[in-house]
Amino acid sequence: DALGAFAEFGPAGQYSERFPSPVLTGTGEMIGGGVFGWAPGEFTDDTQMALALAEAIVAYAGKFDPAHTFERFVGWVQGARDVGSTTSAALRSGKPWHQAAEAGHQLLGRSGSNGGVMRVVPVGIAGVRWGRIDTWLIAFDQARLTHFDPSVGVGAMVAAELVRSAIVSGTFDAHIHSRVEGFSVLPGVPKEECDRFAALLSPKWSPFTDDGPSNGAATTCVAQAVWAVRSTSSFADAVIAAINLGGDTDTVAAVTGALAGAVYGLQGIPSRWVTAVHGSLRRPNGNVATYSAMGLHDLARALLDRGPATRTATEAPRGPQVVASARSGAAVLAANLEGATESPDHMAVVSMCVVDDRFAGRTQ
Repeated sequence: DALGAFAEFGPAGQYSERFPSPVLTGTGEMIGGGVFGWAPGEFTDDTQMALALAEAIVAYAGKFDPAHTFERFVGWVQGARDVGSTTSAALRSGKPWHQAAEAGHQLLGRSGSNGGVMRVVPVGIAGVRWGRIDTWLIAFDQARLTHFDPSVGVGAMVAAELVRSAIVSGTFDAHIHSRVEGFSVLPGVPKEECDRFAALLSPKWSPFTDDGPSNGAATTCVAQAVWAVRSTSSFADAVIAAINLGGDTDTVAAVTGALAGAVYGLQGIPSRWVTAVHGSLRRPNGNVATYSAMGLHDLARALLDRGPATRTATEAPRGPQVVASARSGAAVLAANLEGATESPDHMAVVSMCVVDDRFAGRTQ
């Protein structure tokens, strides 16, 4: 999501043109910018909505409550910088949770966009505990809070199931195209939409020969994300392939990243990207929660009913000690992470580690 933000709504090939080789300094390729002026490493509405959904699940003891989730979405939209038209129409319709999506659909005359898919990854993670059928049902139902078109619900089912199955098995489900037809046994899931996705998810499908709608549509967004993971062999290559397709790059990359992340795990994500990612979420009470990579990790663990990741020190504090100095009195000092944590507040900290909030309020 954060990686693809700079190229949103642009032409194909932007990533490779901008970064012909990996950028290993600073925030790497996390340059931010784009249409909405994101900070380097800042995630967009895609991740914000996923966080709102995840927090709602955790708040309800690991269960999905549509009314509470809708309340979280409405709270988020009050301060959101970027909101898709379909999502906006539903959340700002003034209708209750079970009527808002249809009201938005009637207002716009359509609701097949990818907004109900981009946020579904928490359902896939929690689905490890829920099981396959509940994962499918909840993925569909959370999409219907804002997107009345059933294609969005089926697309969300595909993405959530791929995340769930990859976490459980450790592999990407290469046969998802044959399994998606089984979604139609569930109430309210149209068989024609399942058949449509079965064709889009075929190993023979290619974004370079497809003549369907843009990747702003849920159908094409999911198809491109599955293609990106299936046609590559690493997290980085999958996400880069998705961004290089152009169009709604942050969303397609967000969905691709969810699928690839479930396959390759946290250790498979380049550390320069993990270190840089951050953002915020407005809650219904008006408070704004800030998230770093550590916070995202802990929330994912909470969806699995696990506690925060252990962050105990692996060695005793060392430093800071002077390694270079100038006549003016300025100096460069070195320390390990725990030593830097104990350094005086007037010292600026430069680190290539994931520092979480250790140096909040200080120059970094």
